[in-house]
Amino acid sequence: MRNRKKSIVVTGAAIMLAAIMVLGGGTYAYLQGSTKDVVNNFHTNKVLVELKETTGNDYEIIPGTTQSKDPKVTVDNTVDSYVYVEITDATDGLVDYAIADGWTKLDGYDNIYYREVAANAETKTFSVLAGDSVTYDAALENSDMAKDDVALTFKAHAIQSKPFENAASAYLYIDADYIASTPSELEAAIENAKDGDVVVLANDITLAKANGASSAKPIAVENKDITINLNGKTITNNDNIYAGNNWSVFSVKQGGNLTITGNGTVKTKENDCYVVDVQDGSKCTIENGTFIGNISVAYIYQGELTVQGGTFSLQQLSSSKDERFTLNCYDTNRLNGTAKITVTGGTFKNFNPADNEAEGAHTNFVPEGYTITSNPDGGATWYTVQQK
Repeated sequence: MRNRKKSIVVTGAAIMLAAIMVLGGGTYAYLQGSTKDVVNNFHTNKVLVELKETTGNDYEIIPGTTQSKDPKVTVDNTVDSYVYVEITDATDGLVDYAIADGWTKLDGYDNIYYREVAANAETKTFSVLAGDSVTYDAALENSDMAKDDVALTFKAHAIQSKPFENAASAYLYIDADYIASTPSELEAAIENAKDGDVVVLANDITLAKANGASSAKPIAVENKDITINLNGKTITNNDNIYAGNNWSVFSVKQGGNLTITGNGTVKTKENDCYVVDVQDGSKCTIENGTFIGNISVAYIYQGELTVQGGTFSLQQLSSSKDERFTLNCYDTNRLNGTAKITVTGGTFKNFNPADNEAEGAHTNFVPEGYTITSNPDGGATWYTVQQK
């Protein structure tokens, strides 16, 4: 488990620049007898990134015109690096632009672009926008001009390219506050994390009982708001977790707030536990990933679950021999309003989030504005939730 501190520089309106300093390596020689000392010199390396504009930050929209706008990323690196630009477009279609050559869209992201920058002693500068300009559609009308908070925001990041497999895996580490490779490191990271921190998995995690314990411990998030980025890794449990008040791989308690992201997999031991439970008025948000549970993937005793994406299935069915409890609330708390599930995305095996029997006939966890599509496949029906 590693706690990585980050340096952030702000230049101009709404532009944040992340700078990361990287240390080079070497070895010590262990000397004996009367030989002369052998000195190992450690040379520091650097990966520095800066984002600037010369055309200012405030612009007037005039339909049918082109406006100079030249955000540029400057990189000073002595090791091979990935450089990223994150573009937040809140222009509501009023501003048109293209990305300059040399940038590639990052897999899994719609608004992040990257480039590989080789190490050398020279400072390199790269334009973000093609032609260092934006255009305004001639068809814009007065109603378009009445819109507020029209903004185009850029953020730049850089990180060394080794030891990461590719630009996507490296990017996950940029915002990591803790990196965990083992169950004990993950437990320590969660214990030490503060509100808003991100814990990233570096390896697959297998939960097992400690010496003398009768069962494995769940991954508990209590009284804090954190994100666990699975980073494409898998969490499993070799030993049973389900015992007493331990019901799941993830347990969110005492007002905790857990976000699960990173397109990983959580596969529970067969005939044992759920993937996640929510207790004590806590909250859990699942953004993406693959989740395989027993009887339920998620059980909400008291609190809220929001599902925005992911794939959900069961290996152990309910006593009714079906998947009706894939997402499930504790009945008493559902009726008094203290247990709630909202589904705005995701794909579910033999479970329709908008019409199921988890809480009685025709239970609907899907709000207005979303629709369900079904896809028969291999004897199962997969239901996908998407925005209308």
